[in-house]
Amino acid sequence: MAGTAGGVDKNQYGCGSELWAIHDAVQRAWDRGLRKITLESNCLDAVRILNGKSTSLLGNGLVATIFKLLRYDWMVSINHINCTCNGVADRLATLSKANSIDDLQLLEPPAEVLSLLQMEAVDFCSL
Repeated sequence: MAGTAGGVDKNQYGCGSELWAIHDAVQRAWDRGLRKITLESNCLDAVRILNGKSTSLLGNGLVATIFKLLRYDWMVSINHINCTCNGVADRLATLSKANSIDDLQLLEPPAEVLSLLQMEAVDFCSL
C-alpha cells in the first residue's frame, strides 16, 4: 500500500500497536486473496473502534486506512476475545516480531507454545 496510514501513539487508548497489527493482518489477508476472514483481538478498544461502536479515534489516519480496507469487496468479522483465551496467538505474534520473516508456515507448533496449547485445550474442554 503506497503512502502512509498516519499514526496512533502506541499507548493512546491502549490500542495503538494493536491497530497497527490489525492493519497489517487485514492488508496481508487481502493481498493473499482471502475474501472471508475473522479477526480476533484482545484489545476491546480496537474492536469497538473498528466495529463502529466508538468514535474515540474518528478521523485518525490509521483508523481511516483500516476502514478503507474493510470496505473492499470481502467479508471481515472483527471480534473481541479475552486475553486468557488467545495465549497461543499472542505468543506466536511475539515470536514473529523477533524474526524478519514475512511468511512462515508451521508444520507443528513451536516448542514455545506447547504448554499454552495444553492449558488452552484444558480450559476449552471445561467450558
